[in-house]
Amino acid sequence: EGDLVAATWKALSQVGLRWPSDQDFQQGILVHSLYRDSLPDQRKLILETLEESYEHPEPVDLRRLTIEHIMPQTLTPEWVQEIGENAEQVHRSLVHTLGNLTLTGSNSPLSNHPFERKKQILSESHVELSREIAAEKKWTPNDIQSRGLRLAEMAKGIWPGPTR
Repeated sequence: EGDLVAATWKALSQVGLRWPSDQDFQQGILVHSLYRDSLPDQRKLILETLEESYEHPEPVDLRRLTIEHIMPQTLTPEWVQEIGENAEQVHRSLVHTLGNLTLTGSNSPLSNHPFERKKQILSESHVELSREIAAEKKWTPNDIQSRGLRLAEMAKGIWPGPTR
């Protein structure tokens, strides 16, 4: 399998295809609507691989987990207040990005609850991606973008591009 990966990287490095730079990749993670613009297995694989990269000594059975939007897909008055200015536009641009997604076994209890309630539920999670969110004080557009940047850095380490 290692030879196949090395051969693929080498082939991609030599063809005329444009491979995104790390900066383009990072920017893509911040703005790409991963949840909406990918297949269910693709988006789950990305989140599962990020979770596995924590190398937790007691890993969770990821097959049973589902994807949760921290800022929910449906805006509530509490979330409009949480998001602040231009809530509808911010919601449209960030709701499906990687920075706003996690894995959970508690999708139904999380629902569209305000962030404070979601924090309580996620703080009991054994999923590192969710525990990090539970440590946040608020869940603002800046928090979503900051998390997206952290996940982009992790992803670059997990999925390095071909050599140049």
